[in-house]
Amino acid sequence: MSTSGERRALWLTGALVLGIYALGVWRWALICDDAYITFRYARNLAEGHGAVWNPGEWVEGYTNFSLMFLLAGGMALGVPPEVVSTVIGVASGVAVLALLARFGAARRGWGDPLTWAPLLLLVTNRSFLGWTTGGLATMLNTALVFGAMVAWLAEHEAEDPRPWRSSLWGTAAMLTRPDAGLFAALLGLGLAVDVARRRRPPSALLVWLATPVVALGVQLAWRWTTYGDWLPNTFRAKVDGSLDMAGLNYLGAFLWVHLLYGVVALAALGLTRWRAPHRLFAAAVLLHAAYLVQVGGDHIGYRFMVVVLPMLAWLAAEGLGRIRERWPARRLTAALIIALVGLGVWGSWREAAQRPIFYISTLPWLERYAARRLADGQLLRELVDAGRLPPDLRVAAGGIGALGWASRLYLFDLRGLTDREVALQVRDRSNWIGHQRLATAEQVLEREIAIIDVLNGLIHTEAPLMERGQARYKVEQWWGRGTGIQAMCLQVDERALVFATALPQARADEVFADFARCTRKPSSVTPSPSDG
Repeated sequence: MSTSGERRALWLTGALVLGIYALGVWRWALICDDAYITFRYARNLAEGHGAVWNPGEWVEGYTNFSLMFLLAGGMALGVPPEVVSTVIGVASGVAVLALLARFGAARRGWGDPLTWAPLLLLVTNRSFLGWTTGGLATMLNTALVFGAMVAWLAEHEAEDPRPWRSSLWGTAAMLTRPDAGLFAALLGLGLAVDVARRRRPPSALLVWLATPVVALGVQLAWRWTTYGDWLPNTFRAKVDGSLDMAGLNYLGAFLWVHLLYGVVALAALGLTRWRAPHRLFAAAVLLHAAYLVQVGGDHIGYRFMVVVLPMLAWLAAEGLGRIRERWPARRLTAALIIALVGLGVWGSWREAAQRPIFYISTLPWLERYAARRLADGQLLRELVDAGRLPPDLRVAAGGIGALGWASRLYLFDLRGLTDREVALQVRDRSNWIGHQRLATAEQVLEREIAIIDVLNGLIHTEAPLMERGQARYKVEQWWGRGTGIQAMCLQVDERALVFATALPQARADEVFADFARCTRKPSSVTPSPSDG
């Protein structure tokens, strides 16, 4: 093949990868409910209330420090957070692909199919594509962590005495998500080993530590003066240091849903080379897996696994390289790449992968749930703006994101992500991570909550009286009988609002005086989105 022909083939391959990526991002694009938590914090900051969930209540209920400030900056300029977060996510995904391609080409050359194999594995992986958007910091964190890894390896191989690049990448990652500190600690340990082996001078470690010490010191000082805490409240609400099966279930479900057994097997085979990149990536993947087991995994669509996908994909390509060394037939290599990519596509698109397992939500479910919660919040906002509900109405819920964003009302978090007192409640392991704390009846009553969303959804169009019975059961299940918290069902035009209230009867009658109590099925029924 001529030089011009080779270049043309490389451009076509790159265009193919980006085309598949763009198509996949478009197919799986969403803004999940949790993203609206950060959106609301950013909006309050942009509007002058400070980085708070409820104005006047200083609790750090978000875990993506830098993204929250970027979103607030965008909103101050009039750009919606949905747009800002999507642009950041897509750009970060492209950055991951570019870093991975360049890293592979530096070792194998641009013309080697194994340089492109990891990219194809990523752009056909549903979680990588879906969490390019989502409204969270997942892909930004992935790009920063992988950038730190690649920069560290370049500095290690060059025995660079001033390793500031990996330090800068790692610091940015830790400012984006605190758990990126695990990867940064691994890099710091590797640098310390280099210093101990006299590959690099002790000053290299000081240079590397300078950026995170200063930046994180400033962040910690800001957090303490702003919130009176050293860690985000989300850490307190989600983690208690106990080990259980939820984390193992999370890892197992991730492998099964994405059919990544072949990728993991090839990655293990790739480790037989055992050079610096293999050692670093393997240690990072195993450390992250151990961390997820310790904290109990997650219930939101495998987002926490995305950060190690580039490393797994590269190690899998290394495993293919070992096979090619023994059986150098080009057709065999091509067939294995096609088989891996095909398995990834099937794993992402098959019907079984669309159903939640082990309480782990799928991307389609998350999209439907966020839409339903937005509708709940928009209805409350409309009723307040129309004067049918008081502007100082107090709401409580477990799923707070889109509801709090759209309603713009005071919202008490029953699960404690944005409430310090609730975050200290005893953990209930029967529920999924992030939903294992529950506010007490006393905490709900003292806040005079008018609408308690006990059914994780306020709008009901089918059998509202039956739903009211479910709400009554949920109140008794959570707080017992005789607390004064009662279930209610109000007819709102052609819909019904089903919830519980902590208001005394006389006060409830006053607040909801504009609404009839449910006595029948609403006259016009529009099916609401399915929960599953």
